[in-house]
Amino acid sequence: PAAYLVAAITAGQSPNGTCGLRLQIPSLAPFLVELRTLFGTKPDQELITLALGPAHFLWVRRRDTVAQAVSRLKAETSQVWHQDGTEAPPLAIPTYDAAKIAAFVTDATEGNQAWASWFAAQHIFPHQLVYEDFAPNPARSVAGLLRRLNIALPKGTRIEAPNCRMADATSAAWIARFQAETALPREIQNLTDC
Repeated sequence: PAAYLVAAITAGQSPNGTCGLRLQIPSLAPFLVELRTLFGTKPDQELITLALGPAHFLWVRRRDTVAQAVSRLKAETSQVWHQDGTEAPPLAIPTYDAAKIAAFVTDATEGNQAWASWFAAQHIFPHQLVYEDFAPNPARSVAGLLRRLNIALPKGTRIEAPNCRMADATSAAWIARFQAETALPREIQNLTDC
């Protein structure tokens, strides 16, 4: 674990010494278990600081969990997770699957709740990047985040975001279809409004 941690930090470190680590909520517990093998039983935030140094926490999430679920369905089916000109051709053509979309909405909702609970338990107030705010202009969002973190880029450095948004007309159609299929009848909606 110690050699792996050093290698991961080295591989993920920029010339200014900043290292970024992305964790999804299912990876958090195993990550902390590994850190405990190195540093003993300590609070989560202390373990992370011992392993990585002073840390800033950034919570990247989406407001629209249905759109997130549709994106995940398309990516898991096709195995195309980004579009920047380097991606391999899709392994399969995604097809609409309401049950999987519903399961992925549940995963996203539970993941957001789990992160919120973990941050609160650790007394961490993370910086937040919300996808719907970030996606229209990623470079501007990253520049703003770097300013808030007091991380200076070398002069002349341009922030580039080569990835293209993958949402398309199919995504929009699936979102609308899922929302229509899962909408409560109006008379039940009225009862839940009380």
